[in-house]
Amino acid sequence: MALARDRKKARRAHYLRLGHENVPPPPAEFQAHCCDFRDLLAKGRLKPNSVRLVYTDPLWQKDWAHNWPDLARVATEMLTPGGLILAYTGSYVVPAAIDAFRNAGREWGSRVAILTGGPHRADHRSPTARCCSPVLPVPARPRQPRPW
Repeated sequence: MALARDRKKARRAHYLRLGHENVPPPPAEFQAHCCDFRDLLAKGRLKPNSVRLVYTDPLWQKDWAHNWPDLARVATEMLTPGGLILAYTGSYVVPAAIDAFRNAGREWGSRVAILTGGPHRADHRSPTARCCSPVLPVPARPRQPRPW
């Protein structure tokens, strides 16, 4: 327990040292919403076909996997033609996420791994989890198979 607490303190100290003083503000058109994703369209926060990028990091646990169909449907409705969905996902829920986007009429492009570093790497037991975070890119238009 003490080791986990020390890791958490080291991780927090690492991120505090990074600082934010030289980070430019986001463009005026950029909007971040911290809410239940189902409320974005239902409560009128966003309009259908009005978003160029859906960048989300939902829970990675298997217990949350039943929400992927709703997330895929809402993200698909928000997206403009030519837009992109980037969804972080844990390795064990990738099949659920892919199925959800397929059922929403989208096809995933390929799996991308974002390399990570820093003290948080020690929190994971898997060598893959220590070095990367899986991301599922889903383009706005369904991908057409190429003729061979």
